[in-house]
Amino acid sequence: FKMYKFRSIVTLKARAFDCEENAIEAVLQKKIHPGEAVFIRYEGPKGSGMPEMFYTTEAIASDPELVETIALITDGRFSGATRGPAIGHVSPEASEGGPIALVENDDLIRIDIPARTLDIIGTDSIERSVEEIEKILSERRAHWIKPESQYKKGILDIYTHNSVRGTPSDARSASPPRPRGGAMAFARPRVSESREHISPM
Repeated sequence: FKMYKFRSIVTLKARAFDCEENAIEAVLQKKIHPGEAVFIRYEGPKGSGMPEMFYTTEAIASDPELVETIALITDGRFSGATRGPAIGHVSPEASEGGPIALVENDDLIRIDIPARTLDIIGTDSIERSVEEIEKILSERRAHWIKPESQYKKGILDIYTHNSVRGTPSDARSASPPRPRGGAMAFARPRVSESREHISPM
C-alpha cells in the first residue's frame, strides 16, 4: 500500500487521538499501521491554542514503514517544513464540536486532495451511505461533551476563548455553515512535489 501523487483519492482507516502526546506515543510504540489516517484533535485555536504538530510529523517521517503509507489530519497547524499528506486547520475544530471530534477508530476516511475534501464515508471499516453517516454522526454528536479548557488564566486562556477558526476562508466569518454529513473543511494541504510518491510528513 502506498499513497501516490497528491492528485489521487485515497481511503484510509481512522486512528483518533485527543492530543499530540498520545499520537506520538502510538507512533513510537509501533501502534500505527500502513493504511491509517492519524487524527490529532483538540489542538485548534480554541482547543489548545493551535500549536504546531511538529513532533508527530517528525516521528512519522523517521519511520520507513509509515512515511509513505499514512496521513496525518489535525485541527492544529503545521510549518513549512511539513512533508506529505499532512492536513491541518481542519474546521470546524474539535472543540467546537466539528466532525473531527466525532471520528472514531476504524471509521473510513476519504481524502480527495484535488477537490480539497475530507469525508467520513464509513464506520467499523464498512462504507456507508451519506444518510447512514449523517445519522451515525448525529447520534455521536448527541453524546459529545465539550472538554473543559486546560487554560484557566493568562494569555492562552484569553486566546482560546476569543480566537476564530483556523481555516483562512472561515476567519472572515464568525459563524460559517457546518459541513454536511461527515465533511470536514481544511486549508491548502502541504505536499512534497520532489518525490515520485507522497511522503506523508
